Amino acid sequence: MPRIALVDDDESVRRTLRSQFDHDDLGIVGEAADGFEAIEVVLALKPDVVLMDVRMPGMNGFEATRQIKHQLPFTQVIFVTVYDEPHPSRSAEETGAYAYLLKDSSQSSCATSSSARPRPSSRSANCERPRN
Repeated sequence: MPRIALVDDDESVRRTLRSQFDHDDLGIVGEAADGFEAIEVVLALKPDVVLMDVRMPGMNGFEATRQIKHQLPFTQVIFVTVYDEPHPSRSAEETGAYAYLLKDSSQSSCATSSSARPRPSSRSANCERPRN
């Protein structure tokens, strides 16, 4: 079962993500409200996947991801953001994040970083590659 950590400063977003991803075949193992807390939670719990907000108080998701990937290079980070391309995909590529999900999308949509090494089971069928 993939272990997931949720990182977002908005409790209602974490609650929504928790309801979407906490099932029998997936498990939410931890949550954080900012980048500093994210690093502590992820290093302690070592989840397989981190769903990371981009903009948070204190340390943003980009910097937290850089630090997490430096210490846990096999942990997959997916940015959860309200921003559309190209900003998140460029930052995902620069930080080593695997993909990003758009919060305001009516359907679950995501894009993978061009530098990511995807595993076939790691993405949902409705993910798209970032446009250049």
